[in-house]
This record gives sequence, C-alpha cells and structure tokens, in this order.
Amino acid sequence: MSIMNIPSVAVVFLLQIQLEPIDAKVFPKEVQTKSLTATVCVINASQKRQGSGTIIRQAKGEYYILTARHLVEGTEEVEVRIFTADTPPLPKKVHRTVRVLARAKGEHDLAILRLRTDDPAPGILRIAPDSKDPSNGTMLALGCSEGAAPTCRADKVEKKMVRREGSTEKTIMWESATSSAAGRSGGALLDQSAYLVGVASGISKGKAYYCHIDDIRAFLRANGLKWLYEEEK
Repeated sequence: MSIMNIPSVAVVFLLQIQLEPIDAKVFPKEVQTKSLTATVCVINASQKRQGSGTIIRQAKGEYYILTARHLVEGTEEVEVRIFTADTPPLPKKVHRTVRVLARAKGEHDLAILRLRTDDPAPGILRIAPDSKDPSNGTMLALGCSEGAAPTCRADKVEKKMVRREGSTEKTIMWESATSSAAGRSGGALLDQSAYLVGVASGISKGKAYYCHIDDIRAFLRANGLKWLYEEEK
C-alpha cells in the first residue's frame, strides 16, 4: 500500500468545534477546546502549501510546533496563524517568520517549528511520554480542513505497516477508518487520555494516515529535543 500527501489548499477561516460521529463523553468539550486552540495553520508561501501544526511546548519566549515535513520543504521560514476560542472566524495572531528548527529524515514526515513570542500559548497538547503506549481505538483528529481554521473529529484508528508512494520501505503508521480533507496534514491525533500520539501525513484509498508516536519520539530524540515530550517535573 502506498500513501500520498494530503493536498494543500487556499486558506479560509472558520473556528468551530466539530465532533462526529462520537459520544461527547469520550472527548469532553474542554478537551476539544484545548485541542483546537493548540492547533495552528501553517503556510509555506514559497511552495504554495498550507496545512496544520500543534503547539506542543512553550518555553523561554518560544512556542514549539510539531507539523508534517512535507509542508515545510524548500523553505527555512513559514507563516503560522494562531487561533483562540474568542476570536472566530479570524486568527488571533499571524506570525510570518517562523523558523523550521528540525526535519525528520527518511520515511518520517515530521518537522518542528520554533515561533518566538511572549504571548501565552492559547493551548498546548502534550506528546505521549515513553511511559504511555497507546492502543488501537477511537481517537480525536485535529486540523485545518479545506483551508479553514481548526476543527476536530473522531475516528477509529489502528496501527499498520504501510509504504509511502515512491518508497520501497514500509513504516508503522496509524490508519484511520475514513479519509481526510485537504489542509489537515500536520494536524494532531489524540488518544482518549488527550495525549498527542500521531501527526497527519497522507491519504490512500479512502483512509487517512498518521505518523506513529514511536517515530515522533524517535525524531525528537535524534534532534536533541526529547525534552519537548518528557513529562514536566
């Protein structure tokens, strides 16, 4: 099986909580709101690409944002649009010179952005630490679908070995039961403990695929960024 990157689209804004088709008890409103406000729109103007990202840490006047590598190829700076629950449909802030701090190598579609700001982060999602080993089941997917501001949806996912388009190697990814709209690349996948366990990467044959938590943690360790997912003391 091969997977293709989720296509990019032009940007339109609409901030809303969109949750279907699950019982709200699985992902309470406060979890949805926190997740939405931690989700950002990432724009690579030079390559005409747009997608999503997640604020995973704030430290010393900087946000650290996890996203998909294919969104930030061919550039060292991207635009990031920040949303809050009280400013729909427009973004709260637009940052036009956000640096690409690290890119994964090989099959792993991951990157870290560093945004310098003293503004309190509107939301932060924690990457699942080494002590957490998420299993298959219903998860919450975040992203800026069809160029809009963040929305969330629930889907059933399971771990699969898959092959990317143009590659001969297989890698472990999360496979969802349904496809994903354009613009959701780079968005987070959350387990029922509200930990980030995946990053939207591609689509194939009516299903969406997410980088697996094991690869996310390995990528951060390889770049000296383990502290971005370690549990705070």
